[in-house]
Amino acid sequence: MSERPRVEEALGFLHGQLAAGRPAKSELTTGDAWLAFKRFGRQRFDTAPVPDSDGLLFQYGTYAFSGRPMFTVDLWFFHDADAGLDEWFAALERHLKPLLARVPSDIDVYEELV
Repeated sequence: MSERPRVEEALGFLHGQLAAGRPAKSELTTGDAWLAFKRFGRQRFDTAPVPDSDGLLFQYGTYAFSGRPMFTVDLWFFHDADAGLDEWFAALERHLKPLLARVPSDIDVYEELV
């Protein structure tokens, strides 16, 4: 039996990380959400023992659910691949730096099996 949490617990874990990262009496910034995502990304879940079964998708952008998105960035990482998680985080942070202090109009968390 695995000591990792079940996959079904992942969404609740991420919501908990977002709540824990929210500064008192202020809105969540992109940087706060990014730190919560990093904490979430370091938590491994009980997934199938194949290389592409435990992945992370970080999306940032302007989405229009009733039409074409205006701006999106979609970046994937898979645990058990030949890349390191900290290196992936560092590479993303270099691109996100101008956005980290901003307060997004909304932060949505989605769970889906791929």
